[in-house]
Amino acid sequence: MIRSRWSTAVRLSIGLTGVTVSLVFGACLFGFVPDTEGVVLEGRKRLCETIAVQCAVAAERGDVAPIRAVVRALVQRHPDVLSTGVRTAAGELLVEAGNHEANWEPLPNNRSTATQWQVPVLRGEEPWGKVEIQFRPAEADGILGWLGIPGVGLALFLGLVGLAAYTLYLFAALRQFDPVAVIPERVKAVLDSMSEGLLILDDRFHIVLANAAAEETLGRPAGQLLGRGASALPWMPDGSDGPADELPWVTAIREGTVQRGVTLHLDTSSKGVRAIAVSAAPINGGTESPRGALVTFRDITAVERVNSIMRRPPADLESPRHERDRQPQGLRV
Repeated sequence: MIRSRWSTAVRLSIGLTGVTVSLVFGACLFGFVPDTEGVVLEGRKRLCETIAVQCAVAAERGDVAPIRAVVRALVQRHPDVLSTGVRTAAGELLVEAGNHEANWEPLPNNRSTATQWQVPVLRGEEPWGKVEIQFRPAEADGILGWLGIPGVGLALFLGLVGLAAYTLYLFAALRQFDPVAVIPERVKAVLDSMSEGLLILDDRFHIVLANAAAEETLGRPAGQLLGRGASALPWMPDGSDGPADELPWVTAIREGTVQRGVTLHLDTSSKGVRAIAVSAAPINGGTESPRGALVTFRDITAVERVNSIMRRPPADLESPRHERDRQPQGLRV
């Protein structure tokens, strides 16, 4: 039963995890998940504009020292900045930090990129120069870069952690709703005192209850029966070595009719092949279609052996002594 609960919990958890991940991607599609790359680019834009304003103030005063201090402090304190430079309108590199001359590459169409930003510096209304800042790539390469896509990392986290969390929660919940656990001990004692085996099946032919006689007859403890499909047991039709075709509880649930005295053979691991008389009745529960079946059975192996002996021809029942008496006197031993 524990194995069945785990199996059910895992199946339900996979479905819930799929729904959760789908909701995450849906939230990304409609813009409810922040675009981390967009946030980074917006922050870089504001940083460049701030540096350009400070450089413009220093340019108005004609003092290069504040510009040099700002450029060096930017490289030292900002981990994403690789290098910074300030060029004059004539293209002369006036101030640099972080080996900017070697790192900086000409911009295509003179437009900023995600890693190379340039902002014009004005002195009054006239262009005085420009600030150039080289940043580290905002996205990592390989798997880390793939995880940086908005929603992908969150979906992966919820998929892995959510699957484990859902499984543990559902397993605990299913244990609380264990149909055997809610049966009073008095009822269990009555069912276990029955001489006939008793199984209660759901509408998918899974065993939800088995009494002590069922465990004894089927040669399996309750832990191996509960939650298992009753049809999965090694049943054989009467007098055949192959699997049974239409089992009585299947007929009872599908057709809503009572099946009585159907003889089946079960290959048990401890007692060998046993002959079992099976009866099955549908459980309607106030609905039109059956919600399960009540199956009772008893071991008739001994009866079948006696009947087999009684069906033998009379010649097969004569004792060896009678055979000897019928032999000629000269041939008797």
